[in-house]
Amino acid sequence: MTARTETCYINANLTLYDASNSPLTVYAVNLTLPRKDDEIIECRLTFKTDFKVYQHIDIKALFNLESDARISGNSCKFQKSLPIQIEVSLKPDLLPHLQKHATSANEAAAYLLNQCQLMNPDQSELVKTEKLSDKPKLSNFLLATESWLVLSVRQSQKSGEVGYRTIWSYSSSLGTSVMDSSHDGLIESVTALFQDLGINDLPLGNIAKEIAVESISQFADLLKITGEDSSILSSEELNDLLQSTESDEQDINDFPNSQSILGLVTNFLKDNNFNFSPIMDLDILQLSAQGKNGRYNCFAQAIEEKQQLIFYSVCLAQVPLDKRRAIAEFITRANYGLIIGNFEMDWSDGQIRYKTSIDVEGGTLTTEMVKQLVYVNVLTIDSYLPGLVAIAQQNLDAQEAIALVESEL
Repeated sequence: MTARTETCYINANLTLYDASNSPLTVYAVNLTLPRKDDEIIECRLTFKTDFKVYQHIDIKALFNLESDARISGNSCKFQKSLPIQIEVSLKPDLLPHLQKHATSANEAAAYLLNQCQLMNPDQSELVKTEKLSDKPKLSNFLLATESWLVLSVRQSQKSGEVGYRTIWSYSSSLGTSVMDSSHDGLIESVTALFQDLGINDLPLGNIAKEIAVESISQFADLLKITGEDSSILSSEELNDLLQSTESDEQDINDFPNSQSILGLVTNFLKDNNFNFSPIMDLDILQLSAQGKNGRYNCFAQAIEEKQQLIFYSVCLAQVPLDKRRAIAEFITRANYGLIIGNFEMDWSDGQIRYKTSIDVEGGTLTTEMVKQLVYVNVLTIDSYLPGLVAIAQQNLDAQEAIALVESEL
C-alpha cells in the first residue's frame, strides 16, 4: 500500500459550532490528509487563535480537550500577547462522510469553508424568515467542535516552544484497537505508547499497562459519533463562573501559594492522585472525576479575599429545552432533601452541575474539610445522575425519577 500525505494551506477564518450551536471562529492555517492508496485515513486541521479564545476552548473542553486527556507538557507558560496554535483530528468514523465530498486536501478544505458559509446566511434572508433570534441548525457534523480531537496545543515564544500533547496525538500508534476496544490490541498499542513516552522500562510493567488500557477504553467512546437526538447530556459550560482578568502569566511552580486556599486544595488533589490543571489567571483548578454512573468535569474555585471555596461537578452535557421543566422539578425535589450542597441548572443552555461550598473567614480550612467538599459533591451528583437520565431517555416524570434514585440511596 502506498502512503502519502497531502496538505492544503487555508489561511482563512473558519467558524465551527459547539454543542449548543454557539459559533467559534478560528484562523485555519492548513488541512492535512494522510492517505493509504485512495483511502483517507486521517484528517488534521491546524488553526491559530488568541489566548482568550483558547481559554474558552480549555474551560468548555471543546474539541474533546478534557483535562485527563493531556499527557505531556503544560499550558501554564502561555503568554497572552502571542497566538496559540492548535492541531485537531477529525473523529475516525466521520472520515467516510468527508470522503464522499472530497478526494484531496484542497477539496476537503474547500468543502469545510463552503459549509461554513452556508451556516451564515445574510441578514436580509434571516429577516424574511423571521428567525433572527434562532441559532443556525447544525446540519453538518464536520462543523461541530465535538467531532474533532485536540492533538496538541503550542505557542512559539522567544525562549522556545511551549505547550502540551494529548492522548489523541498517539492515535497512529493506538490504531484501530482503540476503535474496537480490543483488549489485546490495546495492550500492544499501549506498549508502543509507553515506548514513545520513554517509560517502557518502569517496574510497574503490565500493571501500569492494564491501568492505561482501562483509561484508553473510556476514551474510545469519544471516537464514535451519534445522531443529534440520541443523547441529552453532551458538553459543559461555566460562563457564569469564569471571568477574565489582566494579570501576568503564572508559572506552575509558584501557582498557587501553598498557604492559600487554592494551595491547600492543590496539595489535597496531589496527595490523592487526582489529575488536574490550573486555569490561567483564575483561582480555579480543573479536573475530571469518574463515578459509578458517569464522568464529570470538576472545578475548584477559591475566592481568597472572602476565604471561600466552591467545588462544582458538571454533567458532561446539556439538557434539551423540552426536558428542562421536568429536570427543574427533579432538582428542586432533590435539593429539598439534601443537607450538603445543591443542584443547579442554567436555564439558558441546560447545564446541570452540583455545588458544594464553604466559608472559612475567621477560621482555618483543613484537608478534611476539602475532602468532604470534594467527595460529597461527586458522590451526590453520581447518585442522582440515573434520575436525570431516566427523565431524558425513559420519559419518567420528576416524582418517579426521584423515587427511582432514592430507592437506591
